[in-house]
Amino acid sequence: MKKLNILCGLAACGLILLASAGCSGKKTAANQVKTVEQSMADLRSAMATASPEVQSNFYQGVTYSLRYGKTDVAVATLQQMSGDASLKPDQKQAVDDAIKALQANAGQQNPPAQ
Repeated sequence: MKKLNILCGLAACGLILLASAGCSGKKTAANQVKTVEQSMADLRSAMATASPEVQSNFYQGVTYSLRYGKTDVAVATLQQMSGDASLKPDQKQAVDDAIKALQANAGQQNPPAQ
């Protein structure tokens, strides 16, 4: 009987540890900003069903600007796209994620001057 209590206690501790490890991993992933590559891939997928005007803004304003290193122009275009009423919620979320990723990436590339 004593061995059974010990085994049950160990099993309960193991389950608690597994559950707490799973919870902390989810919080970290949710708070993490996607990379520029990830957010652009998600945005490209989301824009496949967008209106032709929004698609044009994406390809001409965002993709073109990023290709030539004009991150500020890309962010400005994305902010303009974010206000478009024709965007679906998942498309708007993809645009917002891309803005966050680009701004975070720009902050890493250009550390503040000292």
